[in-house]
Amino acid sequence: MYFRFHPDPTKSREEQPWIGIMRVKAANVPQLMKEGFSVAEGDVLYEQGYIAESEYATSPLWMYYYSWSRHIFLRDRQQEPARWAAHLIVRTRGVLPDLGEFRFLALTHRNVASCWAVNNEDKLIYQFERGKGGVNAIYGDLPLEGLWPWPR
Repeated sequence: MYFRFHPDPTKSREEQPWIGIMRVKAANVPQLMKEGFSVAEGDVLYEQGYIAESEYATSPLWMYYYSWSRHIFLRDRQQEPARWAAHLIVRTRGVLPDLGEFRFLALTHRNVASCWAVNNEDKLIYQFERGKGGVNAIYGDLPLEGLWPWPR
């Protein structure tokens, strides 16, 4: 699963003080769609996080606007074995004030600018793009909860 977050998804990427990209590995994506996918403070592996200068060799051109990144690692601690693990990268123009002001727990489905998910065969099963709508190949128009932005 892949989520791209903006503080204000109605504005262009270049107008955002930060961009968040979260990649999630899950054994059963349809289950997380049906039950809802959320993250909580207890899921954050704080000791593994760090701040780094962004690398641009393989990044799209718009990433040049964001020269710093904060790396946050998460793991489902609601169940054993964990249903998912995630890596959230928050890119900003500078360490301060942007990274200092970012609050991970403030992220909601309203911050999602785009999202997609694939199944175990690496086939697309879900896609959403702010302003364009979405498609869910598994559950159609079934309302999804948590960070899933569409349908609501």
